[in-house]
Amino acid sequence: MSAWSVELDHEELHTVWRTFSRSLSTETQTDGLWVRSRDGRRIWSGSCGPLFWEVTGGVSPEPLSPRCLPARLVWFAAELAFDADDRCVTISTPDDSVGVASSTAGSSIIDLPVSAELRTFPSYITDVAAATLTRMQLHRLLARISFVPPGLEHPHRVPVSLIVEDGQLAAFADWGIEGGLCTSQRVPATTRGTARSSIPLLHLLDLIREIEDDDIITIRFPEDVDIPLLIEGEGWRATTDRRETGAVRFHEQLGQALADATGATVRTLDRGVFTTAFRDRIIRAELHNTPIDTVRISTVVLDEIEPTVDVLEQLNDVNAGLVGARVWSRDGVVVAGVDLPCSSLGEIGGVIRQLDQQIDGLDVFLSALGAGAA
Repeated sequence: MSAWSVELDHEELHTVWRTFSRSLSTETQTDGLWVRSRDGRRIWSGSCGPLFWEVTGGVSPEPLSPRCLPARLVWFAAELAFDADDRCVTISTPDDSVGVASSTAGSSIIDLPVSAELRTFPSYITDVAAATLTRMQLHRLLARISFVPPGLEHPHRVPVSLIVEDGQLAAFADWGIEGGLCTSQRVPATTRGTARSSIPLLHLLDLIREIEDDDIITIRFPEDVDIPLLIEGEGWRATTDRRETGAVRFHEQLGQALADATGATVRTLDRGVFTTAFRDRIIRAELHNTPIDTVRISTVVLDEIEPTVDVLEQLNDVNAGLVGARVWSRDGVVVAGVDLPCSSLGEIGGVIRQLDQQIDGLDVFLSALGAGAA
């Protein structure tokens, strides 16, 4: 690493620190804040968990190669600039080991982190939806939806979704999976398109906590679901991870649970739809969005049977005796199934075994009933 230095004023450092002060990773020997130049301006960037942010700094007359600095060094540099006669400070890295902040008010020296990763903001993005609103509106929306119902022991397990609707930005929390009541909140916004994504809420709250209430913020939902949510304000922007919403987010967990429960090959038919074998049955598992996220486990009992009155009456009698399961007829096919909350996927093995036991011999009985009717 060659010798490197940059002269900064207090206003720039104060702006940078105000934006990212609550969105910093824990100090380690490999993490810090990056500064570099782009299009003639300094760009500051950092990350905190699922959040990555960038702040546009002052004019950079000469190209500034990327440097990773300790966050505390930037904070001390802001103090040293504030106390200096000219309100300026120089940050330099005279060698590969330390960073130095110095002004007429003193100096600060801290070891440099060893980081080879410089993250950048996604480019060439096509949005499916976006919402624009003030920082105050967004903060109130997020604060209300994150208000934990009294008595919940594990609120961090509850997913929170942001939803772009016509003229509104909404938030939804499924507190029901922890025993609370599902909650929706809405605020007016300038919108285009519709979209929904589950996000890590508290990191976004921290990001906007120090921003002025009247500042305008735009939240963009990229068309490509693998690209994170984009949050943009004047002079700064950020990304945060987003996850699929609804029952489909349990796709991987369901596939693994089926494999563990049956010990058989699990085939994926579609996102959230699987088939596998248990004893001599073909089991179908399909995720559904209902008031609570649910997986429907079903198996064909008998096909090519005429749905006569006798057959349908017998199915009603069978349903009256089943526990937690049901049978139904559709297009000459009799199917047995059970619905299981996605929060109970660990119980799927027992549910499949219980379903198998309850309908054991039903195919033989119905075949005889159908033959008798013929």
